[in-house]
Amino acid sequence: MPAVTRPQSRTWPLTKRGRIGASTVVLSELYRGLLIGQDVTSEEAMSKYEWVEPVPFTNGTATEAAELRVELRADGGMINESDVYIAGTARSLGVSLVVGDDHFGAVDDLTVETYRT
Repeated sequence: MPAVTRPQSRTWPLTKRGRIGASTVVLSELYRGLLIGQDVTSEEAMSKYEWVEPVPFTNGTATEAAELRVELRADGGMINESDVYIAGTARSLGVSLVVGDDHFGAVDDLTVETYRT
């Protein structure tokens, strides 16, 4: 099974400790993909991303995600629920969201960096 390594990019947002951060919602999606697609345990899935600092989904990020869902609904620009939580987390912290897709453009007041061209 190939190891997942830390991307070599200077544009990835870093946490206060200088590590790449990811929402616990994102980490859940990554772990699920490994558990479904590879024969790994939960501990092995977690160890593949030990270089990522978990950014918890807190009451503050939950409030931001709820406000974001209301905004998107009013504008008619819905995105899936997990992505609302992910975008709400980034927006509440004022950090860039690094993504591989383009539907986060529907979210106001969110800096999005797309790593795929």
